[in-house]
Amino acid sequence: MIRKGITKGIVLKKIPYRDYHEIVHILTESGEIESFFYENVNKNKKLQKLSIPCTVTAQYFYTSGMNKIITIDIDDYFSNIIYDVMLSSYIGNILEIISYLNHIPHKYYKLLVELINLVNDSKIDVKLANIYFIINILKLEGFNFKYKKDVDEYACYSFKLNMFIDFVDSSSSYMIDNKLTKLIYILSNYDVDILEKVFLENDETIQLLNFINLLIREYLGLETKSYKKILELEEMFNSFKEDNRRYE
Repeated sequence: MIRKGITKGIVLKKIPYRDYHEIVHILTESGEIESFFYENVNKNKKLQKLSIPCTVTAQYFYTSGMNKIITIDIDDYFSNIIYDVMLSSYIGNILEIISYLNHIPHKYYKLLVELINLVNDSKIDVKLANIYFIINILKLEGFNFKYKKDVDEYACYSFKLNMFIDFVDSSSSYMIDNKLTKLIYILSNYDVDILEKVFLENDETIQLLNFINLLIREYLGLETKSYKKILELEEMFNSFKEDNRRYE
């Protein structure tokens, strides 16, 4: 007798397998990452094609190896993200980071879905969504943001002291000003609603992104391919903006 199962979640990744098949990685609602074999998806026109990100309900049967998808339905299709290279890159960076973790609590799954919906509906900036989620992942993995007490103006983050400080130790510090330091405190302690009230200049956002991804690399040992792509895209788009200004 064939044992069947059903799961709901977010598609993190799909990997082409041979000519027509895919390996699909799904972050389930319980926070587990499960892999499925999706047979003949690129050959059979009747089978549902998947885009990233999307939430799905998958019916599958158990095998001695990788469980095999029988049917898969898309529950939410985030078209604004999927068809925007910048939005999809920043959300893809979040998904890549999650893919390196074995498990995330259910509340982080709910947070991820909420952020994706807010970005797709243009209610929050995708860069802030990226920063906010990564800050929460760092906290989940045990990282604590520490601040030197009795400080009027923060000047940098010291990797030697593992805290934000008011003087520059050039040998082991990352320059980050008082405004961004206080924003990190807010983002690490407030609910997601705060993102609708935050505005940063693009250079401030990039500086904050660089710092948060530096922490991901130094503390979790992760250096994501998607973040390198983001930097390339930002450089390209900024070049386009500068070229357009010359001809205005």
